[in-house]
Amino acid sequence: MTLAQKRIYMYRLLGFNIKCQDKLQNVDQKRIIDRQIISYLSTESFIHKKPSNKQHLSLVSEKIQSAINLLQNPLNCFNARILVCPVWPFLPLNEYLKPGQSDRILIFRFRQEMRIRAFDFAPLEIKNLLKYHSNPTLWFHGQLIKYIWRENERTKNATNQIVSKIPFECGVSLLITKKLIDCRNVVVNTRLPLFGSQVRCLEWVDFWFNVMEEKNNQSVPVSLNCTNRRMLFIASDVLKDVVKEAKGKWEDKYEIYHGTFNIQSISFIKIRVSFPNILKQT
Repeated sequence: MTLAQKRIYMYRLLGFNIKCQDKLQNVDQKRIIDRQIISYLSTESFIHKKPSNKQHLSLVSEKIQSAINLLQNPLNCFNARILVCPVWPFLPLNEYLKPGQSDRILIFRFRQEMRIRAFDFAPLEIKNLLKYHSNPTLWFHGQLIKYIWRENERTKNATNQIVSKIPFECGVSLLITKKLIDCRNVVVNTRLPLFGSQVRCLEWVDFWFNVMEEKNNQSVPVSLNCTNRRMLFIASDVLKDVVKEAKGKWEDKYEIYHGTFNIQSISFIKIRVSFPNILKQT
């Protein structure tokens, strides 16, 4: 489960009615339960952060990366089995299928019902991973992303340059992203605040920090050069606008970091993510 799902689950487990959380009579109850949830989740996080856990996950990660690399770079491409995921701009795919190739090339047909139900079975390795990570499924998704976004020398240098500016020795930091594009409908809405519901977003940011800091700060010495503000890294396709709004509302509580501002305006981004332009880019 994600952090948000765990929080909702524990609300129900502890008998708190989320739908009535804004009522005055529930304020004290919510405050007590929030402290319990933060304590439970921070303990879970602390347990899974053992050095031995990190070493074990690192070994498993190396095996997964090696297996994916072998699948993507077969010794003989003419005999390799291929899974093709149809993407609308690239259809039709039939022209790529030669006679006798159907046993080697599988076209993955997405079905809506696959999105709303869980798998009937899961690998036994998931049970073993639970000893080392609280969300094995999410960790495995991360391994796929790690391969897809693997760095070359240029991107590694650019990443290291940005990372070097963030004082991680001062404590935990959180990355939040904000995109002006709705990937399903390719819609840009500049009338709404860039962070959507500021109060709701800040609530989840605070909750994450409360969970991460309760146990971690007890044993980690803090440098004298550190401030008492929490660290927040912001990424966005309209970074300048988002950072400006965030600093105006959150700077008294958060130390805000970001990459280089892009000179492109919101109006340009709106044109860039229009449906015809996305097809041109693909």
